[in-house]
Amino acid sequence: MTKAGRDRGPPQASAVAAAPWAAALLAAALLGPVAVSQAVGAAPPVPTPPELGCLDRGALYGAHVREWDSARRRAQPGLPKRTEVWRARLTPAGLAGKRVYSWRLPAWEGNLVRWRIHAGHLWWTGEEPESPTFQRVPLIRLFGPEQAEGNFEPYSWRLDPLAELTYANMVSPTASATHDAHYDFVPAGRERMALLVAWRGELQVWRGALNPRPDGRNWVKWDGAIKTAAKDTAALWDFPPSWRARTAVREPFHAFQDRTHLYLVTVSGRLYACPQRGGPTELLWGDRARPIRALVSDAGTGRTFAFTGAGVKGGAVYFELAPRPKPVPYDVKGVAARKEGDPLASLGGYAAVLLKAKKVKPAE
Repeated sequence: MTKAGRDRGPPQASAVAAAPWAAALLAAALLGPVAVSQAVGAAPPVPTPPELGCLDRGALYGAHVREWDSARRRAQPGLPKRTEVWRARLTPAGLAGKRVYSWRLPAWEGNLVRWRIHAGHLWWTGEEPESPTFQRVPLIRLFGPEQAEGNFEPYSWRLDPLAELTYANMVSPTASATHDAHYDFVPAGRERMALLVAWRGELQVWRGALNPRPDGRNWVKWDGAIKTAAKDTAALWDFPPSWRARTAVREPFHAFQDRTHLYLVTVSGRLYACPQRGGPTELLWGDRARPIRALVSDAGTGRTFAFTGAGVKGGAVYFELAPRPKPVPYDVKGVAARKEGDPLASLGGYAAVLLKAKKVKPAE
C-alpha cells in the first residue's frame, strides 16, 4: 500500500518507499539487524545482454552507458553513469550522419538499462535502487534545435506498482529479496503503457494511462488502482495487477508486444511469449548454441526482429517476434563486431540485413 500526493492528485509512493534507507534504519533501531534488499533488478550484475536498436522514420538509434573514470567511481560509487543515445540515418549504402547526445540519467552498476523509441519520445530507465522511475523525453529535446540542458525532471514518471512491491519486501528478514525479480515496460499507443514484473515464478502485468502535467508532476493512472483510505490530504492506494500468470523467466529481460502477445527476451538470449489477455509464458526460442544476440525494433510498424549468433550445428538466423517464429538465415560476416563506445557499429549491420530483405524502410 502506498501513499498518494494530494487526495485529488496522482497516486505516488510513500515517503518511506521513496527513501528505503530510512525504513531500514528505523527497522534496525527497533528490531536489530535485518536483511534489506535492493530495488527490483538492482543486484547482482547481469550477463552481457542482447544489443538493442530502434528504428524510427528511417533513423537507427542505439544507447550506450559510459563508465566513470576509476578515481571518481571509487570516491562516489552511488552516482549514476553518463549515458548516450546515438542516431544515424539508415540508407542502402550504410549509416549516414551519426550523431550522439550525452547526458546524465540513472544507469546503475549491474543493472539492465531499458529504453525504447516510441511516438517521438525516448523512454528510459536505469533502475534506480531507491525509487523506480522512468524518463520519457521528446526526441526533439535530444537532437532538435531545442536540446535539453540535462534537466529531465519534467519528463520523469514513477512506477508505483514497482515501488510498492519493493517497499513491501524490503525490511522483512523472512521475505525473499526483490533482487530476484525483474521488470520492463512496454509503450502502448501514444499515452498508454504496460509494466511487466517476473518474480517467484509469476509474471504480473499492470496497464496504465500516462497523465503528463505542466508542473512536471507526471503520473500514470494504473488500471484498477484502489483508493483504500485517506488521512489529512494524503491518500492510500493499492495497485493490483491486471493479471498474473506462471512464468519460467528468472532473469532480466526486454519486453515487446504485438496485437496478440507479449514477448520477453532474456539476457541469456531466450524468447518467451504470453497472450495479451493473460496466460502462462511459453518458451519460443531456447537454443543455447544460438542465443539471441541483438534486437531491432521498428517504432513505425511495431515489429521487432531478433538476431541469433551462429552455432556449431546451425548458422545464424533472424526472425520477427511472433507466436510462431520463422527463422531466416543471414550472413553474420556482414555484421561488424560489437564495439564498446559505439552501439551503432554492429546495429547498423543488423539493420542492413532487414533493409535488404525489405523488412524495414530507409531514411527518406
